[in-house]
Parts: sequence; structure tokens; C-alpha cells
Amino acid sequence: ADIEKVEALLASHREFMASTHSVTGDKDIRLNAYTVLKGPEMKNPMDPTEGTTGAMFYILTEHYETPNGLKKHLEAGSNWKDMGAMQEMMGKYAVGMTFPGFVISKMNR
Repeated sequence: ADIEKVEALLASHREFMASTHSVTGDKDIRLNAYTVLKGPEMKNPMDPTEGTTGAMFYILTEHYETPNGLKKHLEAGSNWKDMGAMQEMMGKYAVGMTFPGFVISKMNR
């Protein structure tokens, strides 16, 4: 049941991002990348044959061209209808954040 709630919230977040952010617009506020990854927690990541724990990992990444992009994101987020639900979810589950984070290595196509 929680997986469905988390994924519905992530879908709402994606809609919010699409309606308030641009990947092609003004460089000062441009979103360079937005990704949500999903995968099961492995009992032993070095031996997948041991199976999974039943828990699910979600990784959400947002990368902005400039620090002002993050600032504008936070301003827009304060008006997002599901901000309270997102904060509740982040409080309930183990959430790690780099805020702000800096790209130290990347490979792009």
C-alpha cells in the first residue's frame, strides 16, 4: 500500500515539475536533469541470488544549472498542492539529501 502512495506522490511531483520548470529556458533557472529511479533493496548487493528484503528504494535527482534554479524551485514548491504529503513521506522513510549538492563526476550521452 505504501508503494502505491509513494509512487502516486512521485507522479504528482513529476506533474508539478513539468508545469513549473523548464529544461530549455532561461539558463539562470534551468533544470538540467530530473530523474526518479526505483529498485528493490537486496539482502546482499554482492550476491543477488540471496533475494530482496521486501523494501523498495527510490532515488529522486534534480540538477539545476545555477543555484538560483534551486532557489526558484523551492519558491515554486511552497505552492505545490502535495508539499505537505512529500514532507510527511520524507519524515517517515530514510531520506538522504544533498542540499545543495554539487556534481563531482558525470557521464552523459
